[in-house]
Amino acid sequence: MLIIVEKYLTIFFIYSFLGWTMETINGFIITKKLVNRGFLIGPYCPVYGVGVCLLTVWLSKYVDDIPIMFFMSMLICGTLEYFTSYIMEKIFNARWWDYSKRKFNINGRICLETLIPFGIAGVVLVKFANPFFLQVLNFNGLKYILLVICIIFIIDFIFSFKGILGFRKTTKQVEKEVKDNTEEISTHMKELATEKYEEIKEVAIRKTQAFQVATTQTIIRLKQSASERITGAKEDLQDMSRKINISYKRAKRNVQYRGQKLLNNLMESREKIRERFLKSESEKAANKLVRERVKEKSWLTRRLLDAFPNVQIKLKSKKDNKNK
Repeated sequence: MLIIVEKYLTIFFIYSFLGWTMETINGFIITKKLVNRGFLIGPYCPVYGVGVCLLTVWLSKYVDDIPIMFFMSMLICGTLEYFTSYIMEKIFNARWWDYSKRKFNINGRICLETLIPFGIAGVVLVKFANPFFLQVLNFNGLKYILLVICIIFIIDFIFSFKGILGFRKTTKQVEKEVKDNTEEISTHMKELATEKYEEIKEVAIRKTQAFQVATTQTIIRLKQSASERITGAKEDLQDMSRKINISYKRAKRNVQYRGQKLLNNLMESREKIRERFLKSESEKAANKLVRERVKEKSWLTRRLLDAFPNVQIKLKSKKDNKNK
């Protein structure tokens, strides 16, 4: 039992450190700044350690079946990343990463672009890297080193958790302030939303009118062309004229129906447009305010913004509050 605990603690800390290293290098490439990319103060990202431990538990018996290892790695890592994002958003009212702009994403929490590397990494880590690390680190003093690292990790977690709670408290306060000022914000935002709606409505009317004019001109040209071609045939001309008039009236009704339907849809969605625009602007204000407040906090709290510069505060909707 002790040997198994040592094995998984070793795997956990190795890949927590390697995950932190990868995130830090990636952050440096993007921002050109060396930033501690993690929730904890120390050089480790526990989610990576947990992920590889899960892969080791579930994939060890499939070590000779690479296709199964690949797809199971995608499934396990994708599930872990999705629920980590979901739980953190519920706790902090913030989205710490967002893949919404990438193709083949699920609610912006996971995407195919990251799942494929997870699948490849799972195969490489379980089949090759784990045996190598466990063999190299198989010595008598390992348990004492792990004990020291565990103590440091626990102390780090306690201090870091204090900073995380400070961030959470700030987001809660800002959310309350934003909601308390809803009337003032709503009045301003409703004006902006109404202007935006009127712009959309004008565009819809112009498009409908342009379509109607174009259709009318086309019908007139057809009518003229038909009249010129069958000048000598009175009966055929009358029949053709009657058919063209019917087609013209039908097309006109169709254009009017489409235009009216478009306007009706706009009217129905007016409140939705207004609410969506209001929430968007409120969240922008909340994000700005959170960043200003966090800068006044301790460095434990401030470092979270450095570690996750793209974090976005998500205000709870009225439905969320009712469900709660």
